[in-house]
Amino acid sequence: MKIDKNIFSRIETNPSCVSKLKRGIEKESLRCSGSGDLSLTPHPDALGSALTHSWITTDFSEAQLELITSVHPKAAECLDELNDIHRFVWENLARGEAIWPSSMPCILPKDPEDIPIGFYGTSNAGIAKTVYRRGLGNRYGKTMQMVSGIHYNFSFPESFWRTLGITHEPIKTSVYLGMMRNFRRYSWLLIYLFGGSPVADSSFKHKDASSLMEMAGGSVGLPFATCLRMSDVGYVSAAQENLEISYNSIEAYCEALTPGLTEAYEPYRQFKPIDGNYQQLNDAILQIENEFYSNIRPKRTSSSNRRPIYALRENGIEYLEVRCIDLDPFEARGISAEACYFIDTFLLACAISESPLDSPKELSSMDKNQKLVATTGRDEQLRLSREGRSSLLQEYAKDVLDACSAAAEILDNANKTRAYSDSFQKRFAQTREPETTLSSQILDAVRKSGSFIDFSLDLANQHLKTLSTNPLSKIRQEIHDKEVKRSLRTQKELEQSPEAPFDKFLADYVAV
Repeated sequence: MKIDKNIFSRIETNPSCVSKLKRGIEKESLRCSGSGDLSLTPHPDALGSALTHSWITTDFSEAQLELITSVHPKAAECLDELNDIHRFVWENLARGEAIWPSSMPCILPKDPEDIPIGFYGTSNAGIAKTVYRRGLGNRYGKTMQMVSGIHYNFSFPESFWRTLGITHEPIKTSVYLGMMRNFRRYSWLLIYLFGGSPVADSSFKHKDASSLMEMAGGSVGLPFATCLRMSDVGYVSAAQENLEISYNSIEAYCEALTPGLTEAYEPYRQFKPIDGNYQQLNDAILQIENEFYSNIRPKRTSSSNRRPIYALRENGIEYLEVRCIDLDPFEARGISAEACYFIDTFLLACAISESPLDSPKELSSMDKNQKLVATTGRDEQLRLSREGRSSLLQEYAKDVLDACSAAAEILDNANKTRAYSDSFQKRFAQTREPETTLSSQILDAVRKSGSFIDFSLDLANQHLKTLSTNPLSKIRQEIHDKEVKRSLRTQKELEQSPEAPFDKFLADYVAV
């Protein structure tokens, strides 16, 4: 990663332009029983409507919570809100239920078909969300969908663009695309540092799980793994590998993605409606844009009846969604403030560094590096592909972290702190000491606990105690109670309003 001297000098002379970076967090977690079994009960009414609630919804399964913060200019504020959402959820779970703290799932049913997919009511929008999840289960298996993580949404404030002299949206989009190219090149470093899924319970019967080895207490994993979630055992689609998505321009991105959204994919034609119930939204490689399993995605807010790809093509990139961060099971909220500081540092480094155009050959190399680090990242002899040659991970990491060091100094100056440099120093040390990484700490703790299930349940109980010692304020409680009532009322109104037949709604919904 080589610093772009022009961009760097402009920001260095006005570091305050990045003092209010915008970030929001989406955190997935499973609901489980006190014995560690997946909850098979519906999403609790006490948490509101999963279709219309602003902060609390479900991902793939009724048992897979998704907690969503608003956008904040300070990491601490974002994490405070995430803490409050957690407190409210804990207080409204059924007696004996817990929030599973790990990315790899709790004890899953012997028959994966018993995993309940998300239900969002009887409105067209609600039915479409359920059909989409039914399609995911048919295509990839329900087991794969039960892996959870953090999505970190990031964008720059207007002060950043003013400092660079950028006022036009197409140029802002080109900067974000350059960031994405660099992120794809170097995100293996985030997987190495923040991978928190080296081990799983033996009930995790993924189709590619035969590669996993038996470990402590009936657990399975790989001895040098960092992030099974980003490996072939996790969110990987062989069908999507044929798309060759380019990040060189927004036009190239959308043009490469469009066939995946529109052209029939023969293996998916088998999932035809059963008794009038759709088994997927369509038979393309991607039912909708969210099915694209990249470790970073460009995003643009759009109206509910407008495809995101249209909004991106016409209006450009609004923010980036980072999707390769595992849950930190040692943190009650799933992510630490220190982790946020480093992620911000890494993203700024991607923005202030030179970013050559990508190529199909380089994209393939990026994917191989990601999978190698996900499965064998703590092997001190691991070598990665670097500009066509082989390089030890430790050596490669040093050069990437040099750019992060410059970004950390800017962010420290902008925020009058040492938090960013301190985070950088901690992460730099971890590239030299694999035994200090999160994945290594998890494996050690699993061995001491006796099993992955016992390890995760112990932490879940600790987190409940931590959050219970500082309950929601009266004002925050009232805000959450009002949102629950509003969301339930809104869903009911949607279901009582006249709508077109679902066939017509679906045809419009997936049109590109």
